[in-house]
Amino acid sequence: MGADWRYRSAATSDGAYVVVSGHVQDVFKDRFRLNRTDPGQHSLVISGLRIDDHGRYTCTEDAGLGDRHEYRLTVRGQSALLQ
Repeated sequence: MGADWRYRSAATSDGAYVVVSGHVQDVFKDRFRLNRTDPGQHSLVISGLRIDDHGRYTCTEDAGLGDRHEYRLTVRGQSALLQ
């Protein structure tokens, strides 16, 4: 069974589907991936975390027929490479 992940920006309240039916949408493929560790486990992994990733992420299982889980991601500050 697949999982859908939806992102809603904390800054603008705009929303977008990141994952639909277990597939990452093209616009998010460069930094987002779905990690299937166990049957029924669909973790969303974000690489290169940015300040604009801050917001609410909702996972809905089985095309909306299964469980729904909501997570709030807070990104604070940025690290810099000092030379």
